[in-house]
Amino acid sequence: MRLVYGLFILAVAAFPLSAAAAEDVTLAYDDGEGDGWFGALGESSLEGVMFFMERPAALKRIRLFFWNPGPAEIHVWADGGGNDPDRSKDLIEPIVRDILGGELRTWIEFDLTAAGVEPPPLRYVHVGTIRQADGAALSVDDSTGGLGLSYIYPDDDPTVKYGAGDVEYMVRIDVEYRDAATHLVFDDITEASGLPAGAGRMAWGDCDNDGDDDLLIGAGKLYRNNGDGAFTDISDAAGVTGIPGSGVWADYDNDGRLDYYAFSHGDTPETRDRLVHNGGNCTFSQVTDDLHAPWDIYPTEAAAWADYDNDGWVDLYVANYEMGDELGAGTPDFLWKNLGEGKFRDVTAEAGMAQRIPLCGRGLAWGDYNNDGWPDLYVANYRLDPNLLYENNGDGAFTDVALAKGVRGDWALGAAAYGHSIGAEWGDANNDGYPDLVVGNLAHPRFIDFSDKTMLYINSGPPDYAFVDVREPAGIAYSETHSDVLWLDYDNDGWQDLFITGIYTEYVSFLYHNEQNLTFTDVSYPTGAWVFNGWGVAASDFDRDGDLDFLTNRFFRNKTISPSRQESPHWLQVQLVGHRTNRFGIGSRVTVTAGGATQLREVEGGKGTGVQNSLIAHFGLGEAAIVDEVRVRWVDGSETVRTDLAADQRIIMEEEGEPECLNQLGACLSETRLRVCRHWQWTEEDCPEGTTCEERFCNEPVVEDGDEEGDIEAPPDGDEDGQESEESLDGDAPADGDETDGDVPGDFDLPLPDGDAVHADGDDEAEIDDELGADGDAAVAEGDDGGGCRNAGGASGPVFLLGLLSIVFGMRGARREA
Repeated sequence: MRLVYGLFILAVAAFPLSAAAAEDVTLAYDDGEGDGWFGALGESSLEGVMFFMERPAALKRIRLFFWNPGPAEIHVWADGGGNDPDRSKDLIEPIVRDILGGELRTWIEFDLTAAGVEPPPLRYVHVGTIRQADGAALSVDDSTGGLGLSYIYPDDDPTVKYGAGDVEYMVRIDVEYRDAATHLVFDDITEASGLPAGAGRMAWGDCDNDGDDDLLIGAGKLYRNNGDGAFTDISDAAGVTGIPGSGVWADYDNDGRLDYYAFSHGDTPETRDRLVHNGGNCTFSQVTDDLHAPWDIYPTEAAAWADYDNDGWVDLYVANYEMGDELGAGTPDFLWKNLGEGKFRDVTAEAGMAQRIPLCGRGLAWGDYNNDGWPDLYVANYRLDPNLLYENNGDGAFTDVALAKGVRGDWALGAAAYGHSIGAEWGDANNDGYPDLVVGNLAHPRFIDFSDKTMLYINSGPPDYAFVDVREPAGIAYSETHSDVLWLDYDNDGWQDLFITGIYTEYVSFLYHNEQNLTFTDVSYPTGAWVFNGWGVAASDFDRDGDLDFLTNRFFRNKTISPSRQESPHWLQVQLVGHRTNRFGIGSRVTVTAGGATQLREVEGGKGTGVQNSLIAHFGLGEAAIVDEVRVRWVDGSETVRTDLAADQRIIMEEEGEPECLNQLGACLSETRLRVCRHWQWTEEDCPEGTTCEERFCNEPVVEDGDEEGDIEAPPDGDEDGQESEESLDGDAPADGDETDGDVPGDFDLPLPDGDAVHADGDDEAEIDDELGADGDAAVAEGDDGGGCRNAGGASGPVFLLGLLSIVFGMRGARREA
């Protein structure tokens, strides 16, 4: 018999099977030696075990090992979406029989072949018993130390779930694995690419302007794209090593080089948020010590750029989370207006965005939802807080219209609760020209009556631009720990598909294919695009082969465009170059018409839980080999149009006009801005007539401190502003519970229930603190949920009787015999 221990399932997640014949296997969590039972459980208590189906399977038999005799009621359930049994979905008729004395401490087998149970891949099957009066008790095994896959519902109370602590129930299942995927769309190339496993947040951007997207993981790890399918860690040479937190790219000074904003949970000068300036060729300096640069001392979960006032300079919104010493105590968000010259000003209050009671910000999505030319902002909030949709009034101020437009979340009457929203992103799901919105929600099944599930909001268009949630009829399945979301047309058919991550080590991600009729099909398994314990996710065609690749906690290369395919779908990529507006076109809208259909994309300056897609807009074209029209609506409302283009290329769309020595108001700028003008290699005849700038600028290069001509220095460091530090968000792990009560040999004490302490305002949901290491994005280690979760198994519960959870789960996976 061959045993494969707990690492097995995780390995499958990292490297999906490409081909295999039918295979009979036994899934088990024990060594065959019973060690006791839970004697304190009462009648109607549920004892269960979950088994992960790594590929399509047929369930052949189950085997159970009982410690005590008596009547038993045995069930096989489907998963309910929360790694919990769906007790409304019995996969077989319940088996009711007496367990006799002669059958104790040995395996009792039940043949299920005739039942024809075929569980879907990448889902759990649950096997368990309902305790009867004076009934039989399942044996437990303590050889594993507890893998976290056995559980208890005492007295059949669906609101209280116990982990089984340091033991596992002695239940085994025999399955026949079949129908292995043979033509995967995605290859996991994490190690081959030179990228680390376990990325939590990531941002794609071409920091050296060589045409290939480079990659920022966290804020202190920068990987240069070599152009050959691999990356090189240049963090030290780039000067970013040690910068805490995560980052999002934008060219804040319009010098043609991508800078980034680094955000973290730090509250000291060494760990707080900061602006990082690109001096050229991916070399960076930190400039937030300048008193005019944006930063704050609060725990930041997301940041995103947009030119909200359409003045040509990208502005910044920062979503802050909760104070570390008080669950659910929100912290203020900030809107920073870019004044040019490397200076910013906090305009949160005057923009109408100051929250009367600070909320627990978790995700951001800028997008022009009502097509009026002004970027609006969706703020996804955690801790059952309402979400916000700030409609841009066009006068420098915003109005929260989330309730009126139907995207605030579902109000739970009596519970004063919405949801645990994390990632959000705009995308046109039905190609009608109106941006739709997907919001990832973590939602525990025991509190589903007052906790929102993930929402797929469809935009009605004019005149109301209101939204309706169609997640369930669209086929997007409920899963407890949905986190970040990503729109991407992975198969280049011209319709945006959807990827959703799932935090916690035993929860999988999902890739949904857009069926072009507002329905989606789960294609995670056949495409090979799935992982356990994903947090952020972002896409880029990093190898420039014409299809979108993506990074979550593993790196997946797309093979849609491949020499092995006789016919590949067509595509087009559009790179923007702004002159009057911001240099990389953030916030501009691109529409492509081909094959009788029109698609839209908006260039994002960050999305979701503080991650960032490529700044190059990607369009799948299906069978269309000719592009009828590409139309760019720049941030200032002007348009650039090109027609009759060949597909299967990357084009550059430049804004009409030239970069001006003057700012948007016609006033002369400082030497810093003059050097920006010089960066564009102007000659004397390029200078506008009547310029108020110094004439010597057009004739004599401004070179300081030995820099090469065209380099733009970072603003000088300033003094610290003396703000008081706040406590950073940090959580303690749960304490271990006792193993036995010491009274009856083999009678184990009940473990403690899953979950955190009850929050004062009624929010007793699970904590995801996103403490992914010192920089917020370290690799996910054994036993780490990738999100700093303080409960086990992604499940939490109210502390009614017994305190905190007794175990932190480690690697998930059954022993496997074959």
